[in-house]
Amino acid sequence: MMNVVRSVSALLVFTTVALAAAYPAAEAEAYTVNQTTLTSYNNVHPRMYINDAKVNNLRTTIQAGGTHASLWGSFQDNMNQLLTKTPPPVNYSDGSDSEEWQRPNGTNMSNLAMAYLLTQNRTLSVTRWLEAEDGELASPMQAYSEAGAAGGKYVMVPSNGTTLSAPSPLDPPHANYSLTLPGNTNYHIWARVQLPDTGAHSFYMAFDSGNYEYMGGPEAAGWQWVKIKSNVKLVEGEHQLKIRYRQSRVKIDKLMFTTDAAYSPSGLGTEQHWLQAEDGVLASPMQIYTDDVVATKGKYISVKSASNWAPTPVDNAAPDARYQFNATGGVNYSVWARVKAPSDDADSFYYNMDGGSYATSYPAYGTEWIWHKVMTVNNLVSGSHTINLKYRNTNLKLDSILITSDTSAGAPSDPNKYLMAGLSWATASLNYPTWGNGTTNTNNDLAAAHQLLGLGLFYDWLFHHLTDTTKNSIRDRLIERGAIMNDSALAINGQDGWWREDYMGNHLWVNMTGLAGAAAAIYDEHSPAIGWLNTATSKYTSVMNNLSDDGASHEGVGYWQYGMGYVTMYMELAKKLLGANLYGETWMTKTSDYALYNMLPRNSWTIANSHFQFADSPRSNWYGPGFILRTLANQYNDGTAQWLAQELLDSGIDDGDFQWLSLVNYNAGVSPVSPANAGKSTLKHFGDMGLVYARSGWSGDEAVIGFKSGPYMGHENLDNVEYDMGGAHVHPDVNHFSLFGNGEWLINDDGYAYKYTSNHNTLLIDGLGQMGDGGAWFSGWEYRVKNARPAIRKAYTSADFDHIIGEGAPAYTAGRNVSKYTRHLIFMKPDVLIVVDDIALSASHQMELRFFPEKQSYSQSGNSYLMQGSSAKLAVTPLTMSGVTASAGSVSRFDNTNTAKPSLAVRLQKTGTMWRNATALTWSAAGGTPKTVNYTDLGGGVWRFTAGTKTIELNLSTESAVLK
Repeated sequence: MMNVVRSVSALLVFTTVALAAAYPAAEAEAYTVNQTTLTSYNNVHPRMYINDAKVNNLRTTIQAGGTHASLWGSFQDNMNQLLTKTPPPVNYSDGSDSEEWQRPNGTNMSNLAMAYLLTQNRTLSVTRWLEAEDGELASPMQAYSEAGAAGGKYVMVPSNGTTLSAPSPLDPPHANYSLTLPGNTNYHIWARVQLPDTGAHSFYMAFDSGNYEYMGGPEAAGWQWVKIKSNVKLVEGEHQLKIRYRQSRVKIDKLMFTTDAAYSPSGLGTEQHWLQAEDGVLASPMQIYTDDVVATKGKYISVKSASNWAPTPVDNAAPDARYQFNATGGVNYSVWARVKAPSDDADSFYYNMDGGSYATSYPAYGTEWIWHKVMTVNNLVSGSHTINLKYRNTNLKLDSILITSDTSAGAPSDPNKYLMAGLSWATASLNYPTWGNGTTNTNNDLAAAHQLLGLGLFYDWLFHHLTDTTKNSIRDRLIERGAIMNDSALAINGQDGWWREDYMGNHLWVNMTGLAGAAAAIYDEHSPAIGWLNTATSKYTSVMNNLSDDGASHEGVGYWQYGMGYVTMYMELAKKLLGANLYGETWMTKTSDYALYNMLPRNSWTIANSHFQFADSPRSNWYGPGFILRTLANQYNDGTAQWLAQELLDSGIDDGDFQWLSLVNYNAGVSPVSPANAGKSTLKHFGDMGLVYARSGWSGDEAVIGFKSGPYMGHENLDNVEYDMGGAHVHPDVNHFSLFGNGEWLINDDGYAYKYTSNHNTLLIDGLGQMGDGGAWFSGWEYRVKNARPAIRKAYTSADFDHIIGEGAPAYTAGRNVSKYTRHLIFMKPDVLIVVDDIALSASHQMELRFFPEKQSYSQSGNSYLMQGSSAKLAVTPLTMSGVTASAGSVSRFDNTNTAKPSLAVRLQKTGTMWRNATALTWSAAGGTPKTVNYTDLGGGVWRFTAGTKTIELNLSTESAVLK
């Protein structure tokens, strides 16, 4: 997933009219934004993919025994693992133009937002008390002592005879308080104050970035509780409570927040001192850390670089962390600490109050933050006190401290952990100087698209759960960078996305979905975003009108997952919000089969090895594909797509990206149906792309072959389009195949690599390869100049054998003089593959056929090269040796940095103009013996192959094979 350079644009320039005419108008369908549908969602949140009813339904179905319980279990496991990670810091030296290190931010924001919506506590009863003197005070606000005040202190602006006018939201507070609330609900706010007369009876208060409001009450000489605000909607999480004075001589002792509308405080109320661990006086080796997204304010203290166990300190030893508070006294106090003890050897610390001997505290260990009661102090005297802490075990984390006079109360409630983590990832995204590396693809490629979509979803889904400060920051960033992406897609206002006409490339798909996601979140607040939706819809019209009819991808299954994942999200968004249904496209109806047939046998799946890797694809899952398959299963009532999604989930290899869409689109009414029960053929020919997959069955332990012989972007694309629409990830590998059998790879692919034919199991001429060979990105211009059409000529299947024919000669440049390169694959099920190559040149050259085994060592027995694997044994046996030089040894195979890596290859070479060659590949269990293939030339171009009890005769003239 890297930046690709347009391979044709420097050579061929087409006008807009020519491009529009490249695809026949009769076949094109124009998708548009239905303004009536879009307007109906104005001021409705959430609206993208879900609504409140959907969320409520999911909260039920994810419960134990519910239809979504297993999906939720996997999703929650992934989210809990995500809680252990932190957003990556700025790293513009990672070598990727599109900054891969930034991309997880977008995915993680949306997944965490969904996790929060499904786990939010909606029934909390909350009461919080704040001591006025515990805030951050700024002149002229000061703390004063008085016996009648809680803790013996209050705050006030001394008499100055002035009355201040209403401040702006940007004016700094005179008293600032950090407040963490565990529930998204209405609060009632009380203040314990002295309001002695009309010249001293009011002050201003604000939350976060909101406006300051007038607060006041009846004049009275003594302390009184005044309800200064009712039904204040405060969202879950961290807040800043800000007070500015309006009149001097107003005394403020305490503030109280409660969800109980009927509650009226009296006397001194409950005493609570909320302290942040990092605000104490710290001494080495205690340090502040910022690598936990669920820590309050993202900070905690810990000792990590010292002896794992410290002995009991001597009395009055200097603490590693010290905290001061003022107590009213005369009652009992409990001290709580918010801690995370990750293991049983990191689960203790030492403490005392006001000096003396240290005691040991043992929190329960685990992966979650917990509130742990450290001690209860009886009859604490009035005045100032200190809590002293020293480490006992390294790696125990301390986040917050609460000292309270309510000794019977249970542990405080925390905000939802997924919300806090999501806010951390969103904040990181907002704070990156650029999305992209700041020199190329800045704010207008994949890194930007991921974060546009992620922030858009976070904003929409959590619209009623975010502070105005956070919403304003997200909206402003979406406006700024959404405009850049839109302008880049249209090449206006000084922007120009190199990908803007690459309608078959993953970059355009991802970028336009990111743009649409940002626009859908804010269009009713920022009207230019409606234009962004029109841009994305116009681009997707061209995408849909250029998809072939077979459902396959020229970029390989890894990039199919990546690109199709974003296409899926666009289609779902368009269907709901834009009134545009793209699911009628033929390619869409067939593309789940592309995922299915690329899979290795079920019983061989691992996290690192699950599918074929044609083009720039890895062997493992990149994105999903469970959420894609769930969506397709729901849309088309496709039981096999549902089966594959469930098997991926059960096997633990479904990638967690956008797993929320699996939850949203899973339809329990679509029953999983295995390929065997669905009657799926064991051979699949994707005709437009020239791909064939042949397997010996659907048992889960079958052998499977993948074969490629087609134009680099498919026949329809060459028929209808006159420029390269995004073929950079293709490989020059016509007539190349891969083989998997007996539980492991036997003949392999090169994966994500520089584009060399010499890396593949196909034909070289004088050591040189096919058109498009030799660069970091495939160059397809010569294909278009020649209208080159390599093709699958036959894809026959039966119970006993499959016969596949590919014609590869058109893939070679004229200088190679290849007039015929017909490759026959005869799959004698389940464990014999005969590769027959019929080659003709118009001038003499050295011809070479390569076979790259997975195993990198071999032994030789006669003409056979034997490779021993952990579960399989492979024999590669040349059968037609006349004039042929056969060898096995290390050759250079180039990786994606163009670095030569040694790789074992079986090489067959012959010089001349004609070559008919047969090679047998046979395999068995590791402890077995691969079958021997007997070859007989019957004359007249008829060859006989016998392996075990099966005999096949191949007529090279008629290109037919029959079982004898």
